[in-house]
Formats: sequence, structure tokens, C-alpha cells
Amino acid sequence: MQNTREGIPPARVDTVRFPALCAHRGLSGLLPESSMASFEAAVALGADEMEFDIRLTADKRLIICHDPKADRISTGEGKIAEMTLGQLRALQLISPIDHLPTQSVFAVPQEVFEAFGGRIVMNIHFKDLGADTAFAVGEMTGLARHNALEQSVYFATSEEETMRCFARQAPDIMHCALEPWREDLDIVDFALRYGCPRCQLFKGVFDREKVERALKAGLICNVFWADDEPTAREYLDMGISVLLTNRTDRLLELRDEYRRKQ
Repeated sequence: MQNTREGIPPARVDTVRFPALCAHRGLSGLLPESSMASFEAAVALGADEMEFDIRLTADKRLIICHDPKADRISTGEGKIAEMTLGQLRALQLISPIDHLPTQSVFAVPQEVFEAFGGRIVMNIHFKDLGADTAFAVGEMTGLARHNALEQSVYFATSEEETMRCFARQAPDIMHCALEPWREDLDIVDFALRYGCPRCQLFKGVFDREKVERALKAGLICNVFWADDEPTAREYLDMGISVLLTNRTDRLLELRDEYRRKQ
């Protein structure tokens, strides 16, 4: 069930007020990325959305982690896909400040949905799942529906096969195109090909012209990433609607400034 506060309507993808801040892996500039503590801090600060990536463990359980390996962000070593959920949950996540172990552990989608469902929109990324793509999309879609969050999450990918899985298995959930990293496929064309209302541009590989083309096509534009005010202001002036950031705390006043201009 959605974790909403009494008298406050649940967060929905179609009612996010722009410009918006999407907490990239939570408040990941200050707390262990994609941890419950990182997500809680971002929600408490007033982020409009939060982003996380899902992977599958060796025992085919969903886990939240961007990297294919545990090495960079935890006390463990090895590929996420070759470790069980139990093994991964026994590890400690590393602080981005002093790079020491913390009490935080790898999170799983169900606990995130239970804790934050309805409180914030969730931008969920599917990457590099290979032959397990359809299974992972099915599992996440089932969890979203079980928690009545179909209108509070959106699924994002850079891969055509994953986008086709979204269309087959999750037609009731919004889809977002990530940079496909292909010379033969532009992100705006990718989004339009698969009927995505959003695209997520990547820092350094887009310009004002691409943003204008996306906006003219009716797309909502996210951008990854902006952690400082000058960069954020540049993107907002281009017409970007959603800023992914590791430092929600730094950009709240700027977001509110631009909202007052509307």
C-alpha cells in the first residue's frame, strides 16, 4: 500500500511541478548511494523525484545498485549477478564523504516502495539485464501494481529490447528514454519511436538545439546531472524540466526561484 500522509494526495508522475529535482540515488553526495538513509534524506529535504537502478542477484532477486560490481560502493567484491541477495545484504555500504563503511546496506525495491510509495515519484532505471530483462521488468511491474504505484513511478532505459518489454508488460506505467549511446539512434528519435513522454539527456552530449527539438516534439526533458547552481541554472534556462542531482540540498532554493517565475 502507498505510504502517504493523511490529507496529502499521493505523488504522481503527471502532477510533478516543474522545474523539479530528482535525487540521483538519493542524497548520494552525502550519504551511501541508493541506501534507505540516502532516499529518506532526499524525501525529507523535499526532492520531487528520486532515481535508482535495479539489478538481479544470482538467486534472481531484485536489488538496487547502479554498478555491475559491489566493489566501489560496499565492503564486498564481485559481480552483483554472481552474489545472492543474502550475501549482498550482509555487506556494508561505503560513505561518499570519508569512504569508510557505514551501517547502511543494499536496499531492495519492495522496502523502498513500502517506505516511500506515494511520498515521491520514482525514476527507475533498467540496464544491462540481458536475457533476464523481461523477468526483471515483470517483477518490477508486479511490485508497482501490488503497491498501487503505477502512477507514481516511471521506467527508464537506453535499450530497445527493454523498451519493447515495457510496452508489452507495463503499458500502464510511464516510460522514459535514456541516452542510447548509438550513432544511428538519437535520444529524441528513440523517445518518439517508443512513445515515451520523457527523455533523459546526459551531461556533455546534448546542447540547446537538442533540447529545443525535444520540447518541440512535446517531450519532458530530464538531465543527468547538475550538482551546482551555475550548471543547474544553465539547464533550466534551456528548458529542462527535471534536474537529476546528487546534492538536492544545494538546489532547492534555485528550484523554488524558477517556480516563482512561472
